[in-house]
Amino acid sequence: EKAAQKADKENAYLSTFLNKPFANINQAFGKPTQTLTENNQTVQVYEVKRVVFDCQRKFTVDDKNIVTGFISTCWD
Repeated sequence: EKAAQKADKENAYLSTFLNKPFANINQAFGKPTQTLTENNQTVQVYEVKRVVFDCQRKFTVDDKNIVTGFISTCWD
């Protein structure tokens, strides 16, 4: 599978968490690696280390604990 196809699949999967409670992400990925605050929003960071490549997923969460956005970055 090509990198672009994997990225599309990843983005499609992560977009299912948008506008839903952060608890859903906690159930799927466990405890975040790090919690940041950017632009008055909480950013939950998950670092995923795999055999072929590593990823960092960042989810922005509003004051009502709803997921408002994400960024996924992977590298080998």
